[in-house]
Amino acid sequence: MLLMVLFVTLSAIAFGALGAAIALRTGRASVVQGLFPLVFVILFLSSAFFPDKLMLEPAATIAQYNPLSFIVEGIRDPVISSLSARHMLAALGSITLIGAISIWLSAIALRRRLRLGG
Repeated sequence: MLLMVLFVTLSAIAFGALGAAIALRTGRASVVQGLFPLVFVILFLSSAFFPDKLMLEPAATIAQYNPLSFIVEGIRDPVISSLSARHMLAALGSITLIGAISIWLSAIALRRRLRLGG
């Protein structure tokens, strides 16, 4: 249970940092709000709602490589079966990759915004 809460929390931080990077870069709330359709597509092209084996092509192939699918499987795995190192490591790796890229982009956008004074 604690591992699931940790993964959800880290995922929220990673994806939130991506939103912060976009907000800092553009300086407009409407751009961040306009990303909702993109987030919606990424969410539905993952295995969050449907197992990838039940999806039609090309959605099944996209879901296999979608980082969100790895995170969802890592959170879902302890509920459905027992702890699997493969799913946990894939989820942790996906969260780490998204978080590192998001925080790096946020830092770049913040430096730029501070340099330009806006």
